[in-house]
Amino acid sequence: MARVKNITSNRQVFFDFGRDYDAKLDNFFFSFENQILKSQIQQLIEDPKSEHIFLVGNSSSGKTFLLNSILNEVQSKGKPSLYIDASKLSSADNNFESLEDSFLLCLDNIDKCNHEIQVQIFNLINACKGKNTKLVLTSSTTLRDIDVFPDLQSRFAQMNSFTIKPLSESDIVEAIAFISTKLDIQLSGDAIEYLKIFVRKDFYSIKQTVVELDKFLYAERKQPSKQMVAKFLKKLKIT
Repeated sequence: MARVKNITSNRQVFFDFGRDYDAKLDNFFFSFENQILKSQIQQLIEDPKSEHIFLVGNSSSGKTFLLNSILNEVQSKGKPSLYIDASKLSSADNNFESLEDSFLLCLDNIDKCNHEIQVQIFNLINACKGKNTKLVLTSSTTLRDIDVFPDLQSRFAQMNSFTIKPLSESDIVEAIAFISTKLDIQLSGDAIEYLKIFVRKDFYSIKQTVVELDKFLYAERKQPSKQMVAKFLKKLKIT
């Protein structure tokens, strides 16, 4: 285990560049359609026999935040883990040497790496066979459409594949209420319904809007009424 600890300390600064150490699973909104994914993530964290995960999501889906949340949850249990942005790796380096002894390796943006890095990922997956190492790979491209060589695509196909489903119309109110509760903003039902009309229908945009609303209310020293929400939206010029 000391060997893993040394590897982690030597590479932590490089690999973890851009990692969000404040991300928490409790702060990720799992809509109804993403409940199976939530269950699978919990199994990954708790069960040493769980399978690798291939996770697909667009730029506004929150997949990198989710990835960081998983890492932080694992880290809190004292298990070695690393975040690796595959799109930033150099082909000149043997990037994954001996990392197969970690508990969790999260490779972000695997759809944006070149052929040489793809070969290294293929070899890493093979090296992890028979070990307790868990892999979570993320891509903005589906497994069917990802541009990798066939043997690597075959390895990806053996993983549990999930797509972060976009919010449905019925999820919007619940998402606004979820974020408001996390920020300790006591939005009334009619204020939430009014805000729902004007926000963009993805979680990232909703989160940013509610965060800005929180700042606005603090500056105005007002309670979060429907009237103040309307005033806020008018200021943003999105009503």
